[in-house]
Amino acid sequence: MGEKRKDREIIDFDSFVEIFNTYGKDAALKHVSECYSVQYNTVVKRLRAESPYRFDQSRDRYYLKDNGSDTDQFLTIEELSCPPRQETREIHNNHNDAVLNLIVDRFYELNKFVNFLSREQKIIVNLTSARAEGYTVEYI
Repeated sequence: MGEKRKDREIIDFDSFVEIFNTYGKDAALKHVSECYSVQYNTVVKRLRAESPYRFDQSRDRYYLKDNGSDTDQFLTIEELSCPPRQETREIHNNHNDAVLNLIVDRFYELNKFVNFLSREQKIIVNLTSARAEGYTVEYI
């Protein structure tokens, strides 16, 4: 019947983790395809089961499992100097959303007074309404 292979390929988890943490998942995928006869997912499954590493999804990095020591509470120099990728993207996206909302609000405010007629190549400005709202209009 179906015999399970006993001779499993030896995987250097330390080098895999170093490549993943330094260069990202794409480089780790390339490393696995060049160095091993197993697929990336197999390496990750074996890493979780057989190695002293754990994956921190919020930081998108591998770390040594906590063996009851307090050293895991401190950030490394690398963590201090490089902010986590995913959190940086979220902050950047939130900033972009806030700026976009301000631009849209401003556009709707000015749209009450200014109309663009592109076919006729005209810009119509309602001076009376703009002045009533406290705007001053200058011609250049």
